Amino acid sequence: MKKIWAGIVATLCVGVVAGAMTTNAVTASAAPSLFYERVALDNPPACALTLEELKVKNMTYWEYCRVDDEYDAWYFMAEGGATERTNPEIRFVVDGVQTVTKPYDLPPMTVGAFSFDYCIVNDSPSGVADLADKPYIVQILGADGTYPIIEVDVEEDGDWHTVSVDSDTAFYGALGTPVRTYGEFNDQFCGFLFKMGCLDGEFMIKDIVLYDVDGNVIEPEVEVPDLDEDSADSDLSNDISDESEQDSEVVDSIQNDSVSSDSVSSDNASGDSVESDKASSTPIVFPVKKKGCGSFGVGAMTLGALAMAGVVLSVGKRKRK
Repeated sequence: MKKIWAGIVATLCVGVVAGAMTTNAVTASAAPSLFYERVALDNPPACALTLEELKVKNMTYWEYCRVDDEYDAWYFMAEGGATERTNPEIRFVVDGVQTVTKPYDLPPMTVGAFSFDYCIVNDSPSGVADLADKPYIVQILGADGTYPIIEVDVEEDGDWHTVSVDSDTAFYGALGTPVRTYGEFNDQFCGFLFKMGCLDGEFMIKDIVLYDVDGNVIEPEVEVPDLDEDSADSDLSNDISDESEQDSEVVDSIQNDSVSSDSVSSDNASGDSVESDKASSTPIVFPVKKKGCGSFGVGAMTLGALAMAGVVLSVGKRKRK
């Protein structure tokens, strides 16, 4: 009996150990994830800068997305494995800039300051090739072809945080060299890069905002589709035609009402008798009042009243005879 119980206990212990090892293995292999609901979008978020898609480096997957049904963002995911020469990297550029094929096109714009929001989870951070002791850096893409480095302290807790660069933000420089600031370089701005030594997890960025030197937000340009000239001319012609037809209808109505009123006035002025029963059975129709023709409506009503007075006078004369 003791042997049987010993066997049962041993079996249970083996099961518990195996289960724990399996759980640990699953936990270790599971990549961290951002706890946000995402829906992929076809178009990027509204922004004064553009993600240079062909320069998205060493990402397993990326997309434009709607997050928690509240805001739009850029989403990136990588599974580690980066080396010094293959750091994950993204870059946002000014309109007209391209750094895919040489010679690069680097038209600058003056940007007094800029900021963006990010959230990240990363299971394997490591130093970037440009700055070995920093797992993340921001670089300015300069019109002169340089990439000044800005050191940033990135929090990897999966919450949203903000990176801000203004005129006093210092560039990284070798010891003993004069410190340069972004304010000395703001008229050379062609975009910025966000570089990671390694990404084994997920990363999102949103709300990229540019400011001019006076602190005003540089709004993204909204493209307005060009109207076809023939279509526009046709629409204008149709509008003019419709207005002409409406004007013609108004004129015709006025002329018809005027003729009817003149006829009534002429018959009464001739002194011809009108029988009372016939007068009472004939309805008096007033012209419809049209916009812009109020004085005519009053005139027609006056003529109708005069006609009625003529009828009454005629009937009175017959009775006196």
